[in-house]
Amino acid sequence: MAETVDDEGAIVKELATWQQDVKDGRSTSFHIHPTDHPSQTELAHQWSIPNGSQDDSIVDNTLAPMTTSADIHVDLPDSAQEDTTIIAGEEFNWNDTVPEQGQTGDNMDDLLSWLFNPATDSDILSSSTIPLDNQSLFEDLQNKGHNDNLNPDETDLEVRSDLEYQSNINMIPTLSQRPPSRMRSTYPENYIPHVPPPVPSQNIYPDLSERWSSYRPWRVPPNVEMVDEEARASMLDLFGNTARQDLMSPSFSLQQMRLHLELYFMHFAPLYPIVHEASLPYRKLPPDLLLAMICVGTAFANDPEGLEMASKVHKHLRTRVFDMVEDEPTASVSSLQTILLLNHFARSFCSLKQHDVAQIFHSPIINLARQSGMLLPNFDRKLQNSLDDPMACWLEWVAEEERKRLGWFSFMMDTENAALYRGFLLIHCYLIQIDVPCSDEVWQSSNPLEWNTALTQSVRPPSFRSLLRDLAGRGYIAPSLTKLVLWILLHGLHCVQWTLLWRDLGDLSMVHVSKITNWKDSCRKAFDTWRTYVDDNFGMSNPSLKVSPLLSTAEHPMLSAGIPFSHLGTVLLLSDTEQIRIFAGTKKIAGRPISPGEWAAANIYVNSWAKSQDGAYCCFAALRLLAHVFRWSSETKFQRTSMVPWCVYLAALVIWSYSSALEGHDPLLAPFILITSSSSNSNPQVRIEPSLAQRSAIDYLDNLLSVDHPFSLPSIKGKNRCAGVVAYTAYLAGTLKRGVMEECRAVLLGLLTEHV
Repeated sequence: MAETVDDEGAIVKELATWQQDVKDGRSTSFHIHPTDHPSQTELAHQWSIPNGSQDDSIVDNTLAPMTTSADIHVDLPDSAQEDTTIIAGEEFNWNDTVPEQGQTGDNMDDLLSWLFNPATDSDILSSSTIPLDNQSLFEDLQNKGHNDNLNPDETDLEVRSDLEYQSNINMIPTLSQRPPSRMRSTYPENYIPHVPPPVPSQNIYPDLSERWSSYRPWRVPPNVEMVDEEARASMLDLFGNTARQDLMSPSFSLQQMRLHLELYFMHFAPLYPIVHEASLPYRKLPPDLLLAMICVGTAFANDPEGLEMASKVHKHLRTRVFDMVEDEPTASVSSLQTILLLNHFARSFCSLKQHDVAQIFHSPIINLARQSGMLLPNFDRKLQNSLDDPMACWLEWVAEEERKRLGWFSFMMDTENAALYRGFLLIHCYLIQIDVPCSDEVWQSSNPLEWNTALTQSVRPPSFRSLLRDLAGRGYIAPSLTKLVLWILLHGLHCVQWTLLWRDLGDLSMVHVSKITNWKDSCRKAFDTWRTYVDDNFGMSNPSLKVSPLLSTAEHPMLSAGIPFSHLGTVLLLSDTEQIRIFAGTKKIAGRPISPGEWAAANIYVNSWAKSQDGAYCCFAALRLLAHVFRWSSETKFQRTSMVPWCVYLAALVIWSYSSALEGHDPLLAPFILITSSSSNSNPQVRIEPSLAQRSAIDYLDNLLSVDHPFSLPSIKGKNRCAGVVAYTAYLAGTLKRGVMEECRAVLLGLLTEHV
């Protein structure tokens, strides 16, 4: 062990000497034998900033020019050339062997470089693709990056160091200007990422409109009621006596069931269209799937008793599906639709305990979907029915399209679980091989003739992987994408931001900090690009239209949920919201009680994060999220989607934590907050006047959003006086009557009564 320490000390010393030689412009080689592995701790000290810090100014200036120079290779002994290649700014991968062409083994960093650096395809971006925060600095770095001279001019280096030093001692400490991500790729010219091409999919149905229109004996069958006495009896037959008694509740009468099913298609299906509504009159759904859809519909009804009964029924349904898996470790499309709907219902609309239980069941459900092949294309797809039977052909296509959309629904549920609740990703966006869903015209066709005509005329969009790369790396969104494809793309960005956040929090010893920060800048701007595109094409970007209450109520749920969710993408990318929740006083995380040591660690994290440039960008994004929801959203719209309340809650905690860490805790006193003490209850009672709290919150948001740049946020005084933001968020959370949001409301009320 002593010999190993001495060897590592010699290596670190030689590495420091080599860095100084590069700074002085002397050509040198750094020799490391492949068997003499330096420790990751020492490499992290030499090559990256301390874990958790995002301050660019503390990066060693001797390494700064390397991020914009051409390819830099380190000369190794001849015996090591076939085993190890080091590329400046890349991961130190000592274990993977290099193929004969001198290419390192692919890993997540390779995929991120492929995603954010389109220059690997000889497609150089122009600076006009995405708006830049600092155009002059970006152009200056681009010019230097394309300079073939590997030895930077010492004068430029000294000037840059002086500028960074001045930025640190100015009014905004620890925040330095940086250009957005358009760093030049450090890969060799012959580097080809091992990213398999998407599997092509062709339309197997020819144009049959003329053939079917002349086929006189065929006609559309009469419509049938989806929920009738027979369907209700089939649902009752699924359970024993206890669950049957729950279904006998007046909230599950035949009329109420039909109402809840209609609410499902009105509020939930536009965001997650996984069941083909137009064909339902001509086919029978399994009773467990139909009941799961009804349970989800109760969440949008003004029926607390129905929601309570549905929360009891869903447990019996979930148990039944898992009992079926005991006999066969795969599941049908309808069984997976059922279990995914029920788990989303429990996680988003039921009690806090059921929310935590849904988190436990999430992993086996996603694994069941993967094991059942829902994320793979149908390689053996072929016509199963005669082309002379229009209804059979249509229903055959519906079954395949629902299977494909179920795969996307699994991906979106997994991404939301990881992004909103800080779970772990089980389905990464790179793993999906299925095509994107069909166009709205094809999906919404009401009969086989309309369907075949729309299918023949529709244009197959690019693959999801190509669409995501265009958005993340080029800031480009293909025209004429459907709302569902755009919604899936937003989840793809959240999948990437989750990966980048955990890379940033735990793997700075493996990836150079400049690469992480540049990737995060690209991802942040991709969220802005998505939001601008959706608002321009589907929203009410015209101010004269925004104030129209009639148009506001007709807004598509994708817009109501997508705009806040895209703002939250930046918040999640630049902060560890689990630490922020602990800092704000939440009692449990995923059912686990918070210990004093965890709160102390969260306190250290928040105080360090608030002083970083990530903290400023994150708080600014949270301000924009709340401004959008508070200004243009009514309480009814707030309740229409499952994720918007959670987005608002996290944004309010980010603003409070950021301002409190910089300026200290404020007692949050305001005339619209009435606090009374009760002798029978130790907890004080809080009553909030919503209209005054909303006005105070909007004034606060307008004041902070008036800054020219997020870097100016620390200079604004009174940031910690955010009583209106906290109070109005607590009021909105209390209107939902959802268990998980009741816990959020308790945390917010705790901030308001902390001084009592």
